[in-house]
Amino acid sequence: MRKLLAMTLAASLVLSSAVYAADTMTVGSTGVDVVAAATGTTPTPAPAPKPTPAPKPTPAPAPKPTPAPTPKPTPAPAPTPAPKPVVDAVTTASLVNNIAAFEKAISKDGTWIITTLNDLTTTKELVLDGEFHDKNDTAKPLKRKIGLYTQDENKKVTARFSLTAPKLTIKSPNALLQSSTFNGDIYVRAANFQLKDTVVNGNVYFVTQEAKDTFIIDAKSKVNGQQILADVDVVATASLVHDADAFAKALSADGTWIICPLRDLTTDKNLVVEGTFYDKNDTTKALKRKIGLYTHNDPADKKKATHSFTLTAPSLTIK
Repeated sequence: MRKLLAMTLAASLVLSSAVYAADTMTVGSTGVDVVAAATGTTPTPAPAPKPTPAPKPTPAPAPKPTPAPTPKPTPAPAPTPAPKPVVDAVTTASLVNNIAAFEKAISKDGTWIITTLNDLTTTKELVLDGEFHDKNDTAKPLKRKIGLYTQDENKKVTARFSLTAPKLTIKSPNALLQSSTFNGDIYVRAANFQLKDTVVNGNVYFVTQEAKDTFIIDAKSKVNGQQILADVDVVATASLVHDADAFAKALSADGTWIICPLRDLTTDKNLVVEGTFYDKNDTTKALKRKIGLYTHNDPADKKKATHSFTLTAPSLTIK
């Protein structure tokens, strides 16, 4: 009996050790229950743990775009002010911008000063006529002025303009052409004509000795031509002509005893010299008719011609 108890106890100890060992064994990756193995039952697998979902990453806030600085508009450059016209011209409403207005302004019904803001061109012969006082003040001396320029507040010339015409005749006394360019010939009939800071691309003809003697030209002015004194006899009898039509009329029976142009003339007409005239229109003198295609600068010596001109026509008949 004692022997049976001892054996039973030993078997229990062996079995206990086996259970302990089996309890720590793994097959593959799954633990095996010794008791289940001993009883032949299939163990219920432990439920697989549900994976804890990874927390959704909190999206970083999108950086707010830094607004581009609003460009400051570049201020447009201030427009260059137009040059101020001659002050006297403004105050006397003498500013013109076309040739028709210019012709009216230089007439005897015009203004004492005439100026423009642009170049002017005409095919007409121009005449500066009439008597005017400086700044239209009758207490001041006679004066007439053509100023083809503009100036600033300090009276500094800022722009110059040109006038182009076949001829400009000066009949107004004490006339002044200032800071300008004239393209053509100038005929001076009045005294004290003056060029100041002006260029003349042509000749200057003096119709009287007084006109030549009182002519003033400053160091800044230039005449790109000749200065010519007309024949005194021509002046005395108003026989000076400037174009072919006037020349043909002067030759007629209703013309003048002496005919003299101050430039070359060309015509397609047949010319006829007719009529009865006396020397210098003096009936106590002999009959005489004269065509003088010349001028001289010395009234005391009429035999000395200083400038000669050419007349071109199909024919010239002397009656």
